[in-house]
Order: sequence, then structure tokens, then C-alpha cells
Amino acid sequence: MKPSAQEYYEQGNALLAQRHFDEAAAYYDKAIALKPDYALAYNNRGNAFKSLQRFQEALDNYDRAIQLQPSRKELLANRANALQNLGRHDEAIACYESVIATKPDYAEAYSNYGVALKEVMRFEEAIASFGRALQLKPDYAEAIWNKSLVYLLLGEFEAGWRGYEARKKTKEFAIYRTFPAPLWLGDADISGRQILVTWEQGYGDVIQFSRYLSLCQKAGARVLFAPQKSLKELMRGLEAEIRIVDSDNFNLRFDFHCPLLSLPYAFKTTLHTIPPPTALSVNEAKLSAWERRLGKKSKPRIGVVWNSANLRSKSIPFEHFERLFGPRFEFIALQKHFTEAEGAILGRRNVLHPGEALFDFTDTAALCLQMDLVITVDTSVAHLAGTLGLPVWLLLPWCPDWRWLLDRNDSPWYPTMRLFRQQARGGWEGVVEDVLLELNCNFP
Repeated sequence: MKPSAQEYYEQGNALLAQRHFDEAAAYYDKAIALKPDYALAYNNRGNAFKSLQRFQEALDNYDRAIQLQPSRKELLANRANALQNLGRHDEAIACYESVIATKPDYAEAYSNYGVALKEVMRFEEAIASFGRALQLKPDYAEAIWNKSLVYLLLGEFEAGWRGYEARKKTKEFAIYRTFPAPLWLGDADISGRQILVTWEQGYGDVIQFSRYLSLCQKAGARVLFAPQKSLKELMRGLEAEIRIVDSDNFNLRFDFHCPLLSLPYAFKTTLHTIPPPTALSVNEAKLSAWERRLGKKSKPRIGVVWNSANLRSKSIPFEHFERLFGPRFEFIALQKHFTEAEGAILGRRNVLHPGEALFDFTDTAALCLQMDLVITVDTSVAHLAGTLGLPVWLLLPWCPDWRWLLDRNDSPWYPTMRLFRQQARGGWEGVVEDVLLELNCNFP
């Protein structure tokens, strides 16, 4: 017998729970084909698209669900989340306010409302909104974690690192592994003991916080570090005596374990005690290979990255960024992927784009070391260049990631880094103008 709309919907829900988002969306398609007024199928298809980062399609589905069942406020909350993902923060704020006005005990709405307020720099209101969520739901890990990100952005590290630990209990970080050895958070003597430090989050996070491995070593510990596979060879270049291991090796013996980004909390890091990047050596053969490929330098050589694969808010529209490609410099694209149209423009502007020749981070590191300057948006290349001690200009959106703080053009994490910030939301044109001006000043 042909399945009913309800059965297709339930199959979609099962696939959604297993994170098979494309397949889930296909089953919701079948449910809707049989029942065009199926509001919950539209809503959950929106959830599948949201997980696939197809945010406009998610919003379209939420809108259709709301048209069919306008009284269900959780549908409106999902709409607000999609608006937030699309960077339409003012609309998201208005949407959350509508939800809260009719459902004042909705802790999740208060937490997400706080995130939207943070994005428009309304920090006190954001903290208050997270506080209201926690009044309603005291153990709400997402609200604690989101609140910590505001504290970290404001430089209030003590409260920030403490709240940041709540990330381990959120849905987003449900992948955290458990170990038979105890978790170390600075509460025990590790001298003479072996500690396993595990990777988490993105490549940039791991490169940035790898500096803490040497602090573990200075505390007397023997350090095992399990990075992502793509970073293993790069991390072997850490000049501290760190043993690099496979993250899926279940036969390791150790006395303690700690996720990498819990180490700032364990070491009670303040703005004034941020450790310097650990020295990182790069494969000599790859350095020589890039030197031969690039040839003798006749003008200042600048490496560039304009696109963040993870967040549109961190990416600069290429029509703005390409204004930097003047004839006085030799530009080299340090990002591996770009569109066909961008590649055509790079070719016309004589910008070298190695692309597929960047097999892993050791290739990118060796290429970066051929540069006089790296200009990049907030990606792993920024952390790599900063760790290598290269001059790096980082281009930031109006409300940046917490690690870049506010109202400063330098970074306590990287002595060789300069920050160029949007002065208004979406104002990448002004950022490019500032960079052009500084290029003319620094390379007359």
C-alpha cells in the first residue's frame, strides 16, 4: 500500500533525528504532495533546510507553516531563527518580541532573542534576555553558553570562560566524547602525569588554542594531543614536545583529559595572561617547492582570503574585495575554493590561485611564509598566519566573533595582526577603503 502523508512525515522525522537532512527533506516533500496543508511537514522541512544552511528555503517553509497554523508560536520562533541565520537581525528581533509577548515563559525564545540582540551590539539587553531564559530554565546550557560569548566579546574573561564550559551540554556540541580518565580543569596537579587534549570546533580554533599545549607541558605534564586529521601534520610542527595521536585511538593511556578550548578556563586566562602562539615549524621541502614555483619576487607579495566557507557574515562580496588587486602588488589567493566567475576575474587580474595544490595545512603554511602580508577575513588562514608570526590584516564584520573583542585594531592573541572593522552593519566597502589606504601608506 502507498504510505500516507502521516507516514512520510514520520519517516522524515526519523531521518531528521539521524541528521540525514537531504533525505528527510525528500520525505517531507512526499508528505506535502499528498497533504498540501500539512503545516508541521512544512515546519520540519524548514528545519532540514536550516541544518543544510539553506536558510532562505527554511524561511519560505516556516512562512508557509505559519500561514496554515498562525496560532503556533513555536513556528514563529523558527521563522525568527531563520531570519537570524540570514543576517536579518532587526526582523528577527521583532519576530522574537512577538513570540515573547504572547508566550512569556518561552525560555528558548529569550535565549535566541539574546543572540539577535548581541548581533546588533545591544549587549546589556542581550545579557538580560539570557538571564530571563535562565530564570525560566536554570540549567539551560544554550543560554549559559550564549551569555558567555557576550562576556568574552566584552573582555570579561572570568565570567566568559566559566560560562563557556556549558557548551559541552548543548545540542550543538553533543559530539563530546567521554573518557574513563577524569576531566582536568586546572583543579589537580598534573606534574608527572599524562593528559590527553582533544580537538574541538573548527580548524582555526585548534590552531589558535594549540598555544595552551605548551602550558600543560610547563605544568609538568606529558601531553598527548588529538587534532583533526587534516591538522595532524601541521601540529607535528609544534616545537613544544607534544605527542600527536589519533583522535579515534581508544588504546591510549592517560591520567586526565581536557577539550582544547577548556584550557583557557583551566589556566584562568585573563586579557593580560594570554600566552603567545607556540612556535610552529614548516616542512622545508614544501617551502622550497613554493619558492621555486613563485620565482623571484619583484613586488610586494600579498596573500588573500575573501570568503569564509562557514559564515556568510564573515565573507566579503568579491566585487568589493577585488578592488584590492592593484598592479603594484603580487596577489596570491590562499583559499582553496572559489566560484568559476571569481576564478575568471583572478585570471584577468593576474592573481595566482594554487587551488588544488593546497593539499593540507602544511601546504598552506609553506605558501603563507612566501608572503609579505596576508589579508583575510575571519578564517583558519588568519590563525595560521598569526601563529607563524606573519603580518596579517584581518577584516571583521560589525559584530565580530568573541575572540577579536571590541574597539581595538590589534589582537592580544597575535602580536603581528591588525584588525579592520566594519563601521556599520554590512559595510564592507568602508573596510576595503581602509585597507587600500593602509596599503598605500605601508607600501608607497
